[in-house]
Amino acid sequence: MRLKESNRRPTRAAFTLIEILVVMSVLSSVMGGAIALTIVMQQSLKQSDENLVARQQLVRFADDFRNDFHRAQRHRFQSGTLTLEFGDEQPEVVYQIDSSSISRMVESDETKKKRQDSYVFGASFAIEPMSTEKAGTFGFRVTDSQNRQSGQRRSVQRPEFEIIAVRRLNQ
Repeated sequence: MRLKESNRRPTRAAFTLIEILVVMSVLSSVMGGAIALTIVMQQSLKQSDENLVARQQLVRFADDFRNDFHRAQRHRFQSGTLTLEFGDEQPEVVYQIDSSSISRMVESDETKKKRQDSYVFGASFAIEPMSTEKAGTFGFRVTDSQNRQSGQRRSVQRPEFEIIAVRRLNQ
């Protein structure tokens, strides 16, 4: 009897090659999905941050533009430049309009230096001056240039903004 016991191999609990390959393929699929989800989340966060910055710039620009336009006595618009003229001894305020940004320049009386503010909305936004019929009114339309170029509906449409200022009548 001792001979039969010595010829027997001890049994080990182990996984077969097929089982290991199945587990590895399932794990790689799960990891691939997790990586893809992370990439999509990062892109979404980046786009959300860009939209937030653009909206903050829009609010800042709208506030400055409306305040300047309300105080101005006259305005001139010529080839992408809006000049606001004030009576008194206040310097002119000049808005230079580019396709995706606007610069505001004010020359100081004391130092004769120009102070410049820039409002950058990002490459995906387009800025167009709005011609108005009324003499004391001027505005801008800010649109998502990607919406207009693609011509197809996106899952998330960015709204168009219209910033309109009306000059107060002198009393």
